[in-house]
Amino acid sequence: MVAWRGQGTYGTVYRVVREGDVQALPFALKMALHARDRRFEREVELLSRIQHPNVPRLCGHGEWECALGVFPYVVMEWVEGVALYDWSSQRNITSRQALELMAQLAGALAAMQEAGGVHRDVKGDNVLVRLADGRPFLMDFGSGAVEGAEVLTREILPPGTEAYRSPEAWAYHRFNVFQLRAHYEARASDDLFALGVTAYRLVTDEYPPPTQPEEEGAEVWRWDGKGPRPPSALNPQVCDALDALILQLLAVSPSKRFNGDPRKAAEAAERAAREAGPKADEPLFAWEAQPAAERRSGEGPVGQRLGHRLRMRDVEVVRRAKERDAGAKAERERQQEQDQRRALAPTEKPGGRFPVQRLFGAVTALALLLFIALDWHPGATRQQELAALTQIQPGQQPEGVDGGPSGLGDGFASVAPKEEIPPYGPGGFSADVPKTPLAGQRRAPCKSGQIEILGGCWYEAPARVRPPCSEGTYEWEGLCYMPIFISGQRGPTSEDP
Repeated sequence: MVAWRGQGTYGTVYRVVREGDVQALPFALKMALHARDRRFEREVELLSRIQHPNVPRLCGHGEWECALGVFPYVVMEWVEGVALYDWSSQRNITSRQALELMAQLAGALAAMQEAGGVHRDVKGDNVLVRLADGRPFLMDFGSGAVEGAEVLTREILPPGTEAYRSPEAWAYHRFNVFQLRAHYEARASDDLFALGVTAYRLVTDEYPPPTQPEEEGAEVWRWDGKGPRPPSALNPQVCDALDALILQLLAVSPSKRFNGDPRKAAEAAERAAREAGPKADEPLFAWEAQPAAERRSGEGPVGQRLGHRLRMRDVEVVRRAKERDAGAKAERERQQEQDQRRALAPTEKPGGRFPVQRLFGAVTALALLLFIALDWHPGATRQQELAALTQIQPGQQPEGVDGGPSGLGDGFASVAPKEEIPPYGPGGFSADVPKTPLAGQRRAPCKSGQIEILGGCWYEAPARVRPPCSEGTYEWEGLCYMPIFISGQRGPTSEDP
């Protein structure tokens, strides 16, 4: 475990690396804040179905057992980036860049829709922009839903953020507030509306009028309302194509939001980015001329939160951000090259059983980090919680940990409850994909995000590593792939069947 990254509503995220390989590309470990949180099952289900360049790759998942309970965790591709609005406040992007960002995010929503899911919490805080190349990643699938899945919340409205809720969601709430079993079913059109709010905020530094009916200004979202002011009314630098795209995403009627089809929205944004005129390449924001000291004294609360005046950017701040981006790009290239060299170099096979003392240290360290971040178990004192955390002593093993893959100390790319993905690491092993599926391997038809090769289901190895492949992975058409096994049926992977 390298560092704590942040905390959301349902989970806390750490930057982690594989045991004994601290120089390799890192991963993101998301640990549940609540024991046996079933939202993590939903998140794993969604991520396992999606393979898209703007969605972090699922690398593993499992459960961590400690004295406080069983906490699910997910391991994903690490994204070295910042939240969308923070990223924008330190850069002066163009309309064309904004269109490209929206095209990529709409593409991620399309992949989710095709996998039978909806995100339900699209917003700037759930978009990370990678510093190395400016690629946006849709994050935090814990609020998502899968078609046909059991409803986990009792409230009328599903999880989400008020400022991004669609008008039809609030209308449903208003007409069903006294219905005990009423539950609004979010659709792709809700995600598209939230994407429109995100885009509006991105290019104007302000949100559109609130959609909650009781709030001032919400009348524009009534069925006969005119909708929000165009972004260009607040920021004349917004080009016509971007203006039209955002207004269509924010249409009052769900059917007018590209007929609820994110793929159509992505295609429209891509086409607009290609065909927009010269104005699309002009910076969206004016350059700040006032000294910082004078600027702060005249700012309102919105400007203070932003760190700059509305629709203004600081030349020096943007210059420093460009330097950081260049450094991040160089570091990513260095890590990728280093990872490639490790994959090609034969290494000694790691030992089997994780030493008890090291397991104790890893478990206790993670428990203490979680303990500091949370107030667990109402009614229990901090002293009682700490005593519970330290019940595991060196020489003992936590309940449920037998040296196998159920404990965090044994490697975070753990056994999945439904499917198993072998841990990927450098090694000297290399073999072609077998002509028939391995014993216990999932067979076609494969889930979305999985790759079908010769009748079996596979995942591409991280970082597009090329042969010779590591132990447990196989070569196919110049790349390395990991077999996907049905839980409990995994056969040998280091020998030909």
